[in-house]
Amino acid sequence: MDFRKEFGEIIKETREKIGWTQSQLGSKCGVNKTQISKIENDVTCASMKVFISICETLGIQMRAEETKQKNNNLQQVFIIPSATSNKPFQISLLKNLKIKLDREGYSPSERILSTDYSISDQIKELQKILDTKRDYLGGIVVPATSERMGDHIRRFLNSFKKPVVFIDQIPFEDEILYPKNAAFVGFNNKIGGKLAAEAVVQELNKMKKINPSILVIGGRRQVQRQDSFVEFIRILLPEISLLTVNIQAEFRRDKAEQIANHYFKEARNSINSYDVVFCTSDEMALGVLNAISWAYKRCNETPIVIGYDAIEEAVTAIKNGTPLKNSVVQSTDFLAEKAVEILIQMLKRETFHTVNFLEPELYN
Repeated sequence: MDFRKEFGEIIKETREKIGWTQSQLGSKCGVNKTQISKIENDVTCASMKVFISICETLGIQMRAEETKQKNNNLQQVFIIPSATSNKPFQISLLKNLKIKLDREGYSPSERILSTDYSISDQIKELQKILDTKRDYLGGIVVPATSERMGDHIRRFLNSFKKPVVFIDQIPFEDEILYPKNAAFVGFNNKIGGKLAAEAVVQELNKMKKINPSILVIGGRRQVQRQDSFVEFIRILLPEISLLTVNIQAEFRRDKAEQIANHYFKEARNSINSYDVVFCTSDEMALGVLNAISWAYKRCNETPIVIGYDAIEEAVTAIKNGTPLKNSVVQSTDFLAEKAVEILIQMLKRETFHTVNFLEPELYN
């Protein structure tokens, strides 16, 4: 008999002998009634965490060889992040992906990168997956960049053959380039840039600013955020006197602080001063706040800051009345939910959309 099916039958038999309902067992194991029902009826596979919890709760003593077989039969899905060290958005996204996969009965297997946003590290991990021939059902990848990885990703997909969902960074420019075992889920950066531009206009109206000066601090990743912002701000505010775009910050707080300090110092030596700073990530926006605290410590009026991602620290800064006024929200919970949903559709060979854009919102 198939181990998963046998395990489901053992659970049901033991539960009924004790006199528990599926809801009662689920509450004791920290899962809902639906998941217990699915496990008992061989609809889904319990994750190792749930498997152990059920066995301990029911007092089931599984034989060593059965437990070994259970380990071998885990429905493993690999995850390759783009960054993890001190990157709140990426850390939150990874956490939510693991939660969603575990809830659906899949065992997430995180591949660790030695360097954040390293293209070479990600390419090495993809190759390791092929070389080790580990029996993954599929995978989720957060590409370090949409540039210079396309050919590597395509070769991996053609060899791996199983479903892979890419999130956050789009892997291919055109949907026609996607192999049949690939899909993308991410937030629409064009809409995000538009939301940020509209937020700037609202804040400038409150300040009654005419002919404003705007500084944009971004990076070479997620360039559509700054491109979209610039496009819409020129439409909404054709009277802008100065618009400066710097893409050297690379989503780093320290680099954004250095760049802001440079421009603030430059502005003090001229007739211009910046009214607004838009950053394409909250990490950079928080760096700009540090620069403002020094450059404008003797001034009553400071530039306002608009961020992107709505990470916890940025939200706190907004609530506390700092110059950071708004941030474009990209819910990692929603993103992870949608990514796992698409992956499951692919695994079950159901109809799925290849490219899936989610709409961001504005936090203020």
